[in-house]
Order: sequence, then C-alpha cells, then structure tokens
Amino acid sequence: MTFSPLKRVSIPANGYHWLIEVKVEAVSFLLVLDTGASRTTFDLNTVNACFPSLVVLETEEKSASVGAVNL
Repeated sequence: MTFSPLKRVSIPANGYHWLIEVKVEAVSFLLVLDTGASRTTFDLNTVNACFPSLVVLETEEKSASVGAVNL
C-alpha cells in the first residue's frame, strides 16, 4: 500500500479543499477529498482521454454542486 500526503488548496470565501494524489492504471491524478459528498464524480473528457477503451455507462440520475441553478 502506498500513502500520499494530503495537499491543502485555498478557495474563495475563506474555505479550502484537501487534494490527494491517486494512481489509476499508472496514470496519476489529483482528486478532491470531499468527506461530505454524496457522490463521486469525474470529468468525462479526462476519463475518455486517459482511458479510451473504458465503456462509460450513462444514468438518468443527476448531480449538481452547491450554487447550481440548472440540471
């Protein structure tokens, strides 16, 4: 098992996110560690670029971030 240190990144309004480096099939990514998230989401363009043979299944379920106005 490999451990990565968390990285703190400041965001507007005196907040911050914790980032952690992960490796998926030898590709490194920085992910936001959100302990209050109800779902995990990925950028589809990044997934398609890094894993072109991966079959992505669509779902009818919608997700939105804080402040979203349209789904």
